[in-house]
Amino acid sequence: MPEIAGTYKAAPADGETKACDLSVQIRKLNGAYAYTFHMNSKVYKGKVKLEKGDNKGEVYVTFMGIELAEYEGDEDEEKRPVKKPVGISGLWSDNQITIQNTGNSMNYYVQIAGCDQKYISLVKTEVNKR
Repeated sequence: MPEIAGTYKAAPADGETKACDLSVQIRKLNGAYAYTFHMNSKVYKGKVKLEKGDNKGEVYVTFMGIELAEYEGDEDEEKRPVKKPVGISGLWSDNQITIQNTGNSMNYYVQIAGCDQKYISLVKTEVNKR
C-alpha cells in the first residue's frame, strides 16, 4: 500500500474559485491509520479503513465513525425507514482523495453536508513525519 499519511485540504471544483471547508489529517500509529477530519466547523476523529483499489496505486479510504449527512437508500429497497450508513468513503490516488459526495435519484445520498460539490478533491498539502 502507498503511504497515505499527511494533511489534505479540499480543492476548488472545476470552474470554481472557492473550495468546501474541509481538511483531514491522516496519521499512522502502530501500523494503523487514524484521522482528524475538520468539516463545517466540526472535528471528527477515528480510524481509517484502507482497501486495495481496482487499479495500481489506488486505495479505497473510509473514515470510520462519521454518519452520512443524508441517505434514502437504494431505489430497489422496500420503502421503510432506512438507517444512515456510517463511514465517509473516497478513493486515494496520486496524493489525492476523491470523495463522491452525492448519489443520484436511484441511490440518493449526501456524504458531507454544507458542500454542494458532487466530487470533493482532498489534495495532500503536507506529509506527516510519523
